[in-house]
Amino acid sequence: MSKAVTIEYRGVRFRRYPDAADDASRLYYTPGIADKKRGVKRLHQEVYEDNHGPIPEGCNVYFRDEDTENLDPANLVAQSPAEYKAEHWKADVAAAARAHADRIRPKAAAWHRSPAGREWHRRHARESFAKRQPREVDCEECGETFETTASVAKFCSQRCGARARRRKETK
Repeated sequence: MSKAVTIEYRGVRFRRYPDAADDASRLYYTPGIADKKRGVKRLHQEVYEDNHGPIPEGCNVYFRDEDTENLDPANLVAQSPAEYKAEHWKADVAAAARAHADRIRPKAAAWHRSPAGREWHRRHARESFAKRQPREVDCEECGETFETTASVAKFCSQRCGARARRRKETK
């Protein structure tokens, strides 16, 4: 990881990594783990709360001029994601996003068909199925209640499923 840019605010050291791959590390000043555990938020959020009060429920703190280094309290605004999008999501941005999706779609499809993609899906499916909780369902054929972890379950047994299919075929 690149060298950190550090700012100290109210005795807390905040860091950001200008060359980091992920946006959060590259754009925002973040406190250390010990300070996070004490409830210290990102620097722009701390500055906002010190000057404007608590961040309203369901809102995020955004930069009016979209410059994440401009920590002037007048540049910080709390908005819901929908309000922010309505104000900043312009037609050219939407067009660029669609063009980007069109460019990467074939690469994503190729990855999903690759051995690595298939293995990821196998592992993800196993983990998802392991987390499923049993639920009670009434059999559509006999009316008995049974437990299942399947996402769609209509019959308590193969016998009830076959009986329902035979009755449907005779109609």
